Amino acid sequence: MIKRIAFILLVFMTVISCKNDVKKTDSPTQNMDSSAQEMNPSTQDGSVTVHEIEELRLTLPSTYKNINSVQELEKFMQEEGGQITKTDPGLTNHILKNLSMDRLFYFDSESEKNFNYVYVDPVGPRFPLQDELIEKFLAKYENDCSMQYASQNYQMERLGNFTRSTVFQNEVINIKYKHTLDKLEWYSDYYYIQMKGNRRSLVLIANDYNGGALNLKEYLTTIY
Repeated sequence: MIKRIAFILLVFMTVISCKNDVKKTDSPTQNMDSSAQEMNPSTQDGSVTVHEIEELRLTLPSTYKNINSVQELEKFMQEEGGQITKTDPGLTNHILKNLSMDRLFYFDSESEKNFNYVYVDPVGPRFPLQDELIEKFLAKYENDCSMQYASQNYQMERLGNFTRSTVFQNEVINIKYKHTLDKLEWYSDYYYIQMKGNRRSLVLIANDYNGGALNLKEYLTTIY
C-alpha cells in the first residue's frame, strides 16, 4: 500500500514538473516573436511603401507616388517640374510614351529641391548574362538617351563599370550614369534584374536630380 501511494505521488510530481518546463520554454519564444516584429520595417515604419511588381517587391519612401495617367502627369509636371521641365521640356512626352507601353513611374514630390523618380519596365528583355551581351544592352540605353537629346547640349558619362550581385538567388546588374543637359545635372542608377525561377527580367532606373545621393539598393528588399 505504501509503495502504491509513493508511486502515485511520484507520477503527480513528474506531471507538475513537465507543466512548469513547458511554461518556461513558451516565454522566450513569445519574446522572440515580439522582437522579430519590431525589427520588420515594412510593418512598423510608415515612412516606406512596398510595391509588388511581378516577382519584385520594391520598397520606396512613402513620398514616392505612382503616376499612370496623362492628367496626373501633366499636373505634377506643372506644379513640381521647376528647373527640370524648363531645361528638359520633352521629358513629359517621353514619359507619356513609356506609360502607353505599360511602364511604371514613381515620382517623389518631396525631394530637397528637384523631384526624383523611379522607372520600372516589368517585362524586360531576356539574354544570357555574358559581359559582351550586357555591354550591348547598356550601349542601347546610352544610344537611346543620346537620341532623345540629339539637338541639345547633352552629355552622358558612365561612372565606373557595371557590377554583378545576387539578391535571393536572382542576378542583378547595376551601373551608374551622370547626365548633363545644359546646366541641369542628374544621376541614374540602372538595374537589370534576371529572375532565377522563370528567367524573366525587369529593368529599374532610379533618376536622382539632387546630387546622386539616391541609391535604389537601399530599397530593393525582396525578389521572389
